[in-house]
Amino acid sequence: MSQHDHGDPISLTESLERLRAHMGTAAPSAISTLQDSWTQLIGARLASSCTLGAVRGATLVVHASDPAVAEQLGWMHNELVAAANELLGVDQIASVETRVVTG
Repeated sequence: MSQHDHGDPISLTESLERLRAHMGTAAPSAISTLQDSWTQLIGARLASSCTLGAVRGATLVVHASDPAVAEQLGWMHNELVAAANELLGVDQIASVETRVVTG
């Protein structure tokens, strides 16, 4: 049992970190790094047709505007994983999941 199991208060930061870890989402700094470098990561042409959806565990989730873009991202899977990990400075991303999002 941890010391917090006895009703001791915990900080908001610690609570949010526990929730983030439980949900399998990336640290905000990783998401910010990828978002800030999105055009560099994905390329200028594709950056206008897709967005960073999330990082879930070791999966980079990308939202694409149409199926053709999603297919192209699938072909780039290995390059995207390598580029994302290089930007993050750690091997955090193992796969890319592309979702077609319209509207």
